[in-house]
Amino acid sequence: MIEYIKGELTALRPTEAVVEACGVGYGLSITLTDFDALQPRQGVVVKLFVHEVIRDDAHMLYGFLHAEDRAMFRLLNGVSGVGPGTARLILGEMTAAELQAVMDSKSKVKGIIVS
Repeated sequence: MIEYIKGELTALRPTEAVVEACGVGYGLSITLTDFDALQPRQGVVVKLFVHEVIRDDAHMLYGFLHAEDRAMFRLLNGVSGVGPGTARLILGEMTAAELQAVMDSKSKVKGIIVS
């Protein structure tokens, strides 16, 4: 399992960051919040916490600037009906702390009832 990747941010798109570490460019799916935070850092060394999804047809890496966001992503990803794409979109709209407050209040998040 990859815990994090630290290296030069060589490319950045709204849903993907490419981090070069030891001569290998890793493409990581990111949230829009992290995209905004990473824009001024293009070309410098960054550290992204990683969540790997390995399926028969794909090997995907999700990157997060903060370990708390990755932990919330993993929690969301464990909810029935919420896959990694939806979890990434939710975290692009709310911080992990905001989402925790919603979960504590047992409210709805985009039609998902948290109990």
